[in-house]
Amino acid sequence: MTTEQPDEVILEPGAWRRDQLDELAQSIRGVAPGFAVRFAAPREQRGYSVTWWEVVHIWLPWAAIAAGGVVGPAIAKKIVDVAIEWARTRFARKPNKRPKYVAIYGPDGKVIQSVLIRDETAEPEDRTAADAADPRRHPPSLSED
Repeated sequence: MTTEQPDEVILEPGAWRRDQLDELAQSIRGVAPGFAVRFAAPREQRGYSVTWWEVVHIWLPWAAIAAGGVVGPAIAKKIVDVAIEWARTRFARKPNKRPKYVAIYGPDGKVIQSVLIRDETAEPEDRTAADAADPRRHPPSLSED
């Protein structure tokens, strides 16, 4: 990751277009007003990337998260809550059957929390324990704009 600030959140869009994540970015700014929300550059596609889920990765690249600080988990919980609401809003606006998956990572690439939202009204499925066993994800590069 390049020159991250301790007070930023990074959205890695996966297959989402950036404009589709603008509302999520605004919601994150609302629960963490002192944090800049930046977008990661698209990753190079290797092989097939086939998943039924619509995926968004959120990075919290600060040492306080890795060290288990008090502020980090509280902010992570708020971000997960707004991401769940964002996903539900997407289902309401543009109904489709594709579940939305949101994963939040710390600076070490480990999952802090992950959820799967299957539809507009279903309770989110906490996938944190299952995803924590997966290999670490490499931090993204930041978008230039």
